Amino acid sequence: MPNKITRFSEYFKKSIVVLCHYGQTLFRLSEDYGVARFTFQKWIKLYSEVETDNGEILITKHV
Repeated sequence: MPNKITRFSEYFKKSIVVLCHYGQTLFRLSEDYGVARFTFQKWIKLYSEVETDNGEILITKHV
């Protein structure tokens, strides 16, 4: 039987990143949502904000 590919909305992905930044562990999120920790790690890299020295906020978004 083929694996079912689940697509997640950008809002859901960003919500997971916020939860990680507020202290939720990837292990716990993986258990709660049934998504691999590796997937969450990719989302964190994709949607995390970086503040520069001059106060500018950058978000890495790969298309």
